[in-house]
Amino acid sequence: MGRGALRRDAARAPVDPAGGRRARQPPRGRPSLSRAGAHGDDRDRESRRLGGATPEIRRRSPAGLRVRSAGCGGAAPEPQTHGCLPARPAAPAHPRASPRWRARVRDAQDLLHGRRGPARISRLSARPPTRRRYRYRARGNRRVGHDHAHRHRRHPFGRGPRQPDHSRRGRRGDGGCRGERASLPPTLTKALLPLTINNITTQIIRAALNAAAERMRITMIKTAYNHIISESLDFGCAIFDPDVQMIAQGVGLPVFQGHLGFPIQATIADRGIDAFREGDVFIHNDPYTGNGNHLNDVAMSAPVFWEGHLTGFVAVKAHWSDVGGPVPSSMQVGSTDFRQEGLRFRSVRLVSRGELSEEVMRIIAGNIRTESGTLKDIQAMLAVCRAGDTFFREVLAKYGRDTVLEAARVYMEQSERRTRRALARIPAGVYRAVGHFDNDGITLDRPVRVEMAITVTDGGMTVDFAGSDPQVKGPFNCGDAITISACRMLIKCLTTPLDPVDEGCFRPLTVVIPPRSVLAAQEPAPTARYYVPVNLLLDLGLRALAPAMPDAVPAGSYGDQMPTIAFGTHPETGRLFIQGDLNAGGTGARPAFDGESAMIIFAGSTARNNPVEVVESRLPSIRIMRYALRQDSGGAGRHRGGLGIEREYQFLLPAFITFSLERKATPPWGLWGGKDGAVNGVEITAPDGATRHVRKATQHPIAAGETVRIMTGGGGGFGPPSERDPAAVRRDVREGYVSPEAARRDYGVGARGASG
Repeated sequence: MGRGALRRDAARAPVDPAGGRRARQPPRGRPSLSRAGAHGDDRDRESRRLGGATPEIRRRSPAGLRVRSAGCGGAAPEPQTHGCLPARPAAPAHPRASPRWRARVRDAQDLLHGRRGPARISRLSARPPTRRRYRYRARGNRRVGHDHAHRHRRHPFGRGPRQPDHSRRGRRGDGGCRGERASLPPTLTKALLPLTINNITTQIIRAALNAAAERMRITMIKTAYNHIISESLDFGCAIFDPDVQMIAQGVGLPVFQGHLGFPIQATIADRGIDAFREGDVFIHNDPYTGNGNHLNDVAMSAPVFWEGHLTGFVAVKAHWSDVGGPVPSSMQVGSTDFRQEGLRFRSVRLVSRGELSEEVMRIIAGNIRTESGTLKDIQAMLAVCRAGDTFFREVLAKYGRDTVLEAARVYMEQSERRTRRALARIPAGVYRAVGHFDNDGITLDRPVRVEMAITVTDGGMTVDFAGSDPQVKGPFNCGDAITISACRMLIKCLTTPLDPVDEGCFRPLTVVIPPRSVLAAQEPAPTARYYVPVNLLLDLGLRALAPAMPDAVPAGSYGDQMPTIAFGTHPETGRLFIQGDLNAGGTGARPAFDGESAMIIFAGSTARNNPVEVVESRLPSIRIMRYALRQDSGGAGRHRGGLGIEREYQFLLPAFITFSLERKATPPWGLWGGKDGAVNGVEITAPDGATRHVRKATQHPIAAGETVRIMTGGGGGFGPPSERDPAAVRRDVREGYVSPEAARRDYGVGARGASG
């Protein structure tokens, strides 16, 4: 085609004399999408639309040209066809452009027609080159151009734009558009439909909530005053939904696994749900309703409101170094009534609508040893509650209340299903175990019995403590809440130990505890040493299930973290000091490995002992002379039990010490032919060399120059010792884990590795 032909096809249409432009034709109402099928070049139709004129090329760009900024927009609107969907209202006319905008338009026109070079357009800002973002691409729920600026979205009920020639008649005469779902009844709006979210969103929200709980944990570590919290990590924190179902938990003391909901439930039962107002904080440590352990472990909980609705709770539980009572640290061995052990808080409102109750704080300060730093730890726990509220709100703000709660419901159901599947792999049956702890601290010659029967069914577990001794006179009782928590820890370890913890993990579990037993004590039974029966029942649970899970259950552990509390007068300040520490020991050998050495007992396995440097820097009157593994403490076996420790304190000034040793009556047992591990012990040596052995003591006097040597037990062995590799025995002798005498006695391996 020649140039002249092109000029004839592009002959200009008549122009408007006033504006020098072609007269604009009103838009014709028609679908923006062509009808279905193949289409040709319909020049006649275009000519008719322009009133008979042939379309022409514009002489210049219109002055009112507006350029849309790039961004996410909505899917292209559906064409209006036959009234199947209502027409979208016309957009309002844009106001007159600003002078600056008109100047930019003139610059663009000049550049388009070559009247000005790029260097002369100074009003245009430079923009660095960027890659095309994925979210701007056209796909199912994205627009291609800038036809509408509303949010990108899918068509209602998941259907894309309808073509112009689609029939409005349904396939079966239902009056609806073909292929579409029927419209909602007038009484059922979209807001009433059940919320559904995909699994990716569910897991993202789950991770976000667990991250919030973990940030609560970090806040506790960074703000706590006492090393029992900041170093030994004797605390736990969690997040709950409005029904007090745990939806996230920070890594804390394992015995607090799934435990912190009980104090909240006790507060609701005591005061009603309406007692929780925005900005309130409650404290609770009643061992008989919702707490279960000693009075030193105080739970603090706060409601979380979102848009005026109660959306959940945050909670933290930590060990207060002192809660009053006759002895520093409030933990004694000879108490016979809970009133001798300190303050009891039953659903006490510590903060009211954001205001700290000075009256409650005055009562606390007037009844504790303020030198203990408890008041500072209270402020740290309040900071944790505030942090939990803030972090929970961040998740709610990002995903919405309904979405977060629905995601929590979904992943709790997933946890329940996974736990039931794991339980289904355990052979069904009833498994029993019986054990004893040494005594109750009052009647020293009578061991206390703990008996349990574990019934495993297809996807469920019931733990029954029928046959356990009634509550005892001394402080070696615990409440039912902490007993249930220990059973929860047990089922978690046996089923899905690597999964995050939430309420769904514990729904397959049922716990039956005889009232007023040593595991479900009632007022006025003391509970200062609650952890003794708890540690025993955890080991007994594993022992009971060993026949059902021979390839998974380890031998018995040393069984007692042996809290050792020293107190006296600080040589520099002249004030009272309290030094508490947990002592590690050996765990039982496993089916394929030796036991672990110097580990805190299962119930507190995330806790840590205090570093030597920390103790000596804080307390100049105490020196730690020795800290080592205890030779020959691990039970012999095909796999050797883990070793306990030896720690030797030297007191430069007079002081007192409180401690309690356990597991002499029921030592760390071996499994499948393995031997028992060594038991715990304490040896006190005077400067003249005289020694004395004490197993339980409250405020035992220590003279200046005396040393206290703490020896923790080892774990039981697994399998016959004769099956242990002689090379492993020689290695143990070389490393000092096993003495040459024990190697010959237990394994038949001499100094050179020869048998006999």
